Order: sequence, then structure tokens, then C-alpha cells
Amino acid sequence: MAFTVSEIIRIKDALKKTGFTLELEVSAVLTRRHYEVWGNQFFEHDGKIKEIDMIAWMPNPSSRSQRKWSLNPCVVIECKMSQRYAWVFHRSSSAYGLKSS
Repeated sequence: MAFTVSEIIRIKDALKKTGFTLELEVSAVLTRRHYEVWGNQFFEHDGKIKEIDMIAWMPNPSSRSQRKWSLNPCVVIECKMSQRYAWVFHRSSSAYGLKSS
């Protein structure tokens, strides 16, 4: 199926209004920096199935050795589109046993 130029422009404009383009860009940056990236991961929370945009981690060569433990940094990423704000970083305080004020 071939798209017309106007359809392609309309599709690109629609994608720019979502977090999907940002998600692809973030994934590409992390991959270039040797992170392993898994997109669209599902998990259960409060009895509901939810989706997170991506999970990225830096593989540690020592984790494949005979060591008893290793450290593999992991980042859970959710991409959102906002015309109003350029950057937003959010973490759940409950994940660290902290109480929200």
C-alpha cells in the first residue's frame, strides 16, 4: 500500500503529538551507548496489567563470570509528550520506602 505525500505528512504530524517519536529517539541513544533496551514491557500493578515504554540496562561483563554477585544498572523509562514542558523526570518515592509529602 502506497501513501500519498499528504498522508505521510498527516501521519508524521500525528506521531509528533505522541511520545512514540521520543521513545524511538531515547532507545536509539541508549543502544548507541551499549545499553540493552527492551521496549513495551508489561507488568501487573494493583491487579491491572500496565505497560512501560522501555527498560534499559548496561550489561556487566563480570555478571557472566564466576563471581557471587554483580551490578547491572537498570533504568525504567516512560516517554510522554508535552508541548508545555521540555523535560520531566519522575520517580516513585514508594519504590524507595519513602513517604510522599
